[in-house]
This record gives sequence, C-alpha cells and structure tokens, in this order.
Amino acid sequence: MKTLLLILVLSLTVFGQTTTKKATPTVKATPTVKATPTVKATPTVKATPIVEATPTVKATPRVLSCNDYTFTHTDKITGQSTQVGRKKVIVSSDDKTGIRFFLITGTDNVMIGIKVISNVGGQCIDGEAQIAILFADDTRLLLNGTNKFNCDGETTLYFGGVFKRIDELKQLSTKKIQAMRVYTFKSAVSAYFTNEEATEILNQIDCLRKSLIPVK
Repeated sequence: MKTLLLILVLSLTVFGQTTTKKATPTVKATPTVKATPTVKATPTVKATPIVEATPTVKATPRVLSCNDYTFTHTDKITGQSTQVGRKKVIVSSDDKTGIRFFLITGTDNVMIGIKVISNVGGQCIDGEAQIAILFADDTRLLLNGTNKFNCDGETTLYFGGVFKRIDELKQLSTKKIQAMRVYTFKSAVSAYFTNEEATEILNQIDCLRKSLIPVK
C-alpha cells in the first residue's frame, strides 16, 4: 500500500511539473518602404541658335559733282572770280506766273536772286519782301529779301558774311523745296517745284556754299 502511494505521488510529481517554454521573441514588423516616385526625365532643351546682329548700314553720302551745277566766272577787268549757277531755273506751272532764280557767290556770301513773274497785281515788290518756303519734309522757312522797292519783281536773298543766315543757308542746301511764295506789293506769287527743279536748286546752293571757305 505504501509502495502504491509512493508510485502515485511520484507520478503526480512528474506529470505536475510544467515545462516552461521560452517565449518566442516578438518580431518587429518590417517598416513599409514607400516606393520611390518615378522621376520623369527632364526634356532636352535645344540650344537657341545665336542670331548675329544685322550690321547697321550707313547711309551712303550724297556724291555731288559741282561742275554739273556751277561754273567759275572771272571778271576780265578786276580779275575777281565768282561761282555761278549753271542754269537759271524758272519755276512756273503755266509760263505766265512763277519765280525765276539766279545764284552766284559774292566775296564771302551766297546770293540768291529772285524775280517774280506775274500778270496779276503787277510786279512791284517791296525791298524787304517776305518769302515763305515749304520744304519737302513739311518744315518751313520764312525769309525777307534785301533790295530796294522796285516794279521789276526783283528781290535778293543774301547768306553768309555780314548777312549771317548760316543756319538758313544750310537748310536750303540740304532740303528740297516743295513750294515757295513771294509777297509782292499788292499780291503774292506761289510756285510749286517739280523734283527736277528742286534738285537743281538744292545742288546749286550746296555747291555755292561749299565754294566759300568762311561759309561752313
């Protein structure tokens, strides 16, 4: 009986022992790796071609042969030489009314002789007759003649020397005249220039101006 109880106690002891198992270590979850965003390839930028600057084209200077527009006149008695316009220009649309020009140099000046041609209101003209000029670029110039009162329709414009008017002379030698009006004692005479007439007057004045050293 005692033997049986001993066996029973031993059995309970053996079977009652709890086998302690080591706890399985907790495995940390692997962190989720975010997918690397796809980087779009940068489009290739074509190089802008270098455009060479267009070279500035300088205006071709006006070449003028003054022998075509003026000539040298030498006085046989005094031996004094002057430059004279080769052509006497008459600006008229009907051959009855208009203006005639005669150009010549003095000792140190340029003289533009003007004669009015008119059957309307006579040809009497004051010594300081007013002369209005309209250039081709629509600028204007107002001058006064230098002469005595006469009924021949004549007045004169002087430039340079004691008469000065250098700026006015430069305008007349660089800009074509479109129209001119000369005021007479009782009326006025207007003349409208053709391109040929304007060019002739322009070149004559320019050549006379250049022939005088004091007049620049």
